[in-house]
Amino acid sequence: MDLGETLSSSWKVFWKYKLLWLFGIVPFLVYLLPIMVSLAFFKPQFLSGSPNNLITNGFIIFGILYLLLMVIYLFVYVLTDTSIIRGTLLFDQKGEKPTTRELIKQSLPFYWRVFGLYAIFAGLFIFGMVALGAFMFLIIIASMGMGALCIFPLYLLIIPVSLLGAAFLELSRTSIVNENYGIGECLKRGWALFKAKFWKIVLMALILNFGLFLINMILALPLYVLFFIPTFLNLAQNATTTPEFPVNFFSSMRWLYLIFIPIYSLLNGILNTFIREAWAVTYLRLSKLPAAASLSAVPPLQLNGSEI
Repeated sequence: MDLGETLSSSWKVFWKYKLLWLFGIVPFLVYLLPIMVSLAFFKPQFLSGSPNNLITNGFIIFGILYLLLMVIYLFVYVLTDTSIIRGTLLFDQKGEKPTTRELIKQSLPFYWRVFGLYAIFAGLFIFGMVALGAFMFLIIIASMGMGALCIFPLYLLIIPVSLLGAAFLELSRTSIVNENYGIGECLKRGWALFKAKFWKIVLMALILNFGLFLINMILALPLYVLFFIPTFLNLAQNATTTPEFPVNFFSSMRWLYLIFIPIYSLLNGILNTFIREAWAVTYLRLSKLPAAASLSAVPPLQLNGSEI
């Protein structure tokens, strides 16, 4: 795989097929909706007053609505993610640029398989974290706390393992959309590519994730500046110890966050679109399948939804 050509092709898809940006942005908008509503309508006076039934019930209702919205977010994310991959494959291999409706229609046959793949990886991640936490707890108890220093480096493995796991997920998921595989077949295909092209995958993962981290830091820099300016102003005025400080601080920050957070999320959604496209193109370059055979058409029976 030519790394430069892969990134160049990914950029070509990203820049010439901007409709895919929409699919990257929508999940962020769904996720941000409750946060933005709470910032817009939350009364700063709640921070300085004692809790009452109205406030308590309001937080409970908000929590329930937030959980429901997170369920919606999960389903929307899988659909938009699948659509980005499908659109990338079609444009890179055939130069096609389906409309939003066509892209969603073509992505639906793969939806539940991609959803199931996400569920498997999420379950494995949760199980691994719980098992690691339980193991560390037992070691700490058995060693009267001394074992914590010895096994703490295990937590440092979470980052590289997560990066490699995410790369394996990207390859497996793309094989579903590209070759119409089932979940078992896509895992076998992803694992075969992962073993055969391990160091190329590691290099691509490092480039994309380090680039994502660096750009996110640059985009978030204004947020940190906005956070510290009122803090330093209050410190200079010796106002941080007054009872009114939480209310004044929240009031000064709220509208700045209402403006900045949507812009930051919009750019982040576009950036994540490129990451998805890059992994889809990487899969094609690693698999080296002929264009005519690799992007098999979805059978008509599936397109009408009867075999989704």
